[in-house]
Amino acid sequence: MQYLNEKSRRSKLRILKDENIVQINQKYGEPASINGNNTYCGGCIGCVNPKCLKYSDFEIGNIERLPDFSYERSYDVCPVNAMSFDENDGTIRIDKSKCINCGLCADRCPLGAIYCDGDTKVSECDSANYVLVESTTDNIESQKKQIEKLNELEREKKYRKENDVCLKKIYDQIQHFDGRSLVQNILIRNILISMGYNCAISRTGDVYTRMDGVYTNDNCFGVMEIEFGRDTLEASRGILDDVAVLESRFDIKKEDNTPLVICLSLPNKRQGYFQVVKDVQRVLNMRIQTITLGALLVLLWNGKVADFSTISFYADFDDMSIRDDVEKILGRSVNVSNSYLGIFEPEK
Repeated sequence: MQYLNEKSRRSKLRILKDENIVQINQKYGEPASINGNNTYCGGCIGCVNPKCLKYSDFEIGNIERLPDFSYERSYDVCPVNAMSFDENDGTIRIDKSKCINCGLCADRCPLGAIYCDGDTKVSECDSANYVLVESTTDNIESQKKQIEKLNELEREKKYRKENDVCLKKIYDQIQHFDGRSLVQNILIRNILISMGYNCAISRTGDVYTRMDGVYTNDNCFGVMEIEFGRDTLEASRGILDDVAVLESRFDIKKEDNTPLVICLSLPNKRQGYFQVVKDVQRVLNMRIQTITLGALLVLLWNGKVADFSTISFYADFDDMSIRDDVEKILGRSVNVSNSYLGIFEPEK
């Protein structure tokens, strides 16, 4: 899928001079360091098909086990429409008044040009590092091949260091969105896509399947319920309905289903959610995993993956914390206060 008609919109195109890039590393608060023939700062070259802006057809939906699943087809990487393409200079622009600093765009930039030093910014590419050429078919193809090579490189991703302040700001922004909108669900879908999952969320008005979404990779498949309000107990009950629907209508056995509840904050101890999760595990031998938006963001910002097949984000009435699970993936302690915003432990 081509997002931009480059030849008609641009007369010029940027192609990197360095053909021998071997490593791209990003530190908190600054653009990536590009290591090749020389070492220089990553900058936006205005990709032909900017991954930071749009998803491809293959990345959206594409759930082989559910070919008839009616899923939302928004191709936008940014869930709040803060990203745009500047036709004048062929680079990406970020609207700070809309941006929530989630880091989805930064995670997908092949040059590590998008970074956060409090606000998400796009680093300009030094003219010494690229050649400005005519926007011909051959040059467009050359740039695409360069970007394909860059995407194959292993890299260190450190978008921003988590702390109470930055997470509070994002949580405040998220809570201002209309609960009936798809912003929250698209945000979760896009985070999971960045973590290597094929993920699809239900379209508004779909009453046939009812579930919020499904996710899958080579190692696991699961249904998910996304609850950013206070009715998390209903999410645990909804998961049971979802599992039943998948088994009865699509012949996906509960043993092959890794159900996942994604919430803004872990439920309070007295809500009953964790007791239901424990009862389900005891009676049905099914472990409902639970993760928060904040936990997913911390992993995303550090270039890590929430692998639900190897590390279980299972929390029930006996142990309501997911902090250890996240820290195991990070390989370090999380820089977030205990019980803060209910991200890793319930607030109450």
